[in-house]
Amino acid sequence: MAHSGTSLRYSALWVLIFLWSNHTLASGWENVYDEDNITVSTRPVEGSSIRAFHAETSVAASVDSILALMADPAACPLWIHGCLEAKILDTEGFYQRNTYQINDMPWPVADRDLVLEIKISERADGSFQLAMANRPEAIPPTDNVRILKSEGTYFFTPTKDGRTLIRWEQHTDPGGHLPAWLVNQLIIDVPVKTLQNLRRLVESPDAGYAHKHLVRQPGGHIIGWETPLEQHAHVAR
Repeated sequence: MAHSGTSLRYSALWVLIFLWSNHTLASGWENVYDEDNITVSTRPVEGSSIRAFHAETSVAASVDSILALMADPAACPLWIHGCLEAKILDTEGFYQRNTYQINDMPWPVADRDLVLEIKISERADGSFQLAMANRPEAIPPTDNVRILKSEGTYFFTPTKDGRTLIRWEQHTDPGGHLPAWLVNQLIIDVPVKTLQNLRRLVESPDAGYAHKHLVRQPGGHIIGWETPLEQHAHVAR
């Protein structure tokens, strides 16, 4: 009887995997990378010659730590592949901010810059969504080439074993005269190297993000982060 129950569970698991695979194929995603606990798929985008990507990984860190890293503009060159510098233009607190980012491009291609509105939402199951919307007209032109098309979303889901599942979907057209075939060949580097860097920083106790915890007001509204030492200081006072 125990063997029969196990077989049924495995059968159900394979059915779910089969259905998910069919859904992935039906939605147009094509797997292009599966190594080092990172998977990347790409698909065409209507009206664009540049493909979108969908990337997944899991990290041994909390959602709090990941969001703390992403909110730190000084850390941008340390984890986002190609980022030269970043700054926060303005913010309405934890849930919304406008950011400016400069991305390095290989010579002789001009560097690109990007203006994003970032909105964070929390779900009842403890997961978070970080949506990035392009706002190219928010600030005047610079010496860099302004990216005019960029949209993306991160999904962060805590798992029962204390890890966080990260799903990231992004479509960015760098513009200019770069050939689409070249951009699409290089597009895998962005999610792979970015997620590798993110994992290294949030899992390292020395980087300053692993011990960050979200601070909430009595009604549950999030106002920022603090470390265990800061929490202890608040209690002592």
